[in-house]
Amino acid sequence: MWEDKNDINKVFALQQPRPITYFGVGAIEKMGEICKDMNGKGVNKMMVVTGKSSYRTSGAWNRVKPALENNGIAYEHYDEVRANPTYEMCDEIASLAKEGEAKALIAIGGGSAIDASKAAAALVKLPGNRAKDLFEGGVPVGDALPIVAINLTHGTGSEVGCFSVAQSDGEIKPAIAGASLFPTYSI
Repeated sequence: MWEDKNDINKVFALQQPRPITYFGVGAIEKMGEICKDMNGKGVNKMMVVTGKSSYRTSGAWNRVKPALENNGIAYEHYDEVRANPTYEMCDEIASLAKEGEAKALIAIGGGSAIDASKAAAALVKLPGNRAKDLFEGGVPVGDALPIVAINLTHGTGSEVGCFSVAQSDGEIKPAIAGASLFPTYSI
C-alpha cells in the first residue's frame, strides 16, 4: 500500500513561485516560521477568516493563535464564513480588514474561507469597489494583501490556486482570478 512506502509524518515544502506549500502531518507547526517571516516583512496585523467551528475543532487554532501572539502580530477574527460565501461576506471581511489596518489575511477552513479571503484581500487594495464589481462588473484584480491559506478540507484546490468564487443573491457563482490571489503560504 502507498502508506507503507511513504512517510506521512515527513513534513516537506513544495516551493513554486507561489505559494510555498507545506504538506504532511504536522505541517501546521510551520505557522511560527510563517508568522516570523511575515512579521519581518512588516506584517504586524492580520485578519483571520474562518467558519463557525472547524478552525477550533480541527486543532488549527491551537497552533495559529500562539504563532501570531509569539511573533507580535495583532489580529481580528471573522468567523461567519459559510459554504458558498456571498458577496456580502467578502465585502464585510474587506471592510473589517481595512478598519483593522490588516496587512495580510489568514484563511483557516475549506475553499469557502479561502475564497472569501482572496476576494477580501483584493478588495482592500481596490478602494471604492465591492465584491459585485469584481465578480460581475469586470473590475480587474490587480494587487491584493498577502494570504496564508490553511486548508482543512480537500476539494477545491483554492489553497494553491489564483481563483476565487463567491455567490451572488442567486445560485450563480462567478470566479475572479489574478496572480495576486495566489496565497503566499499554504498548509
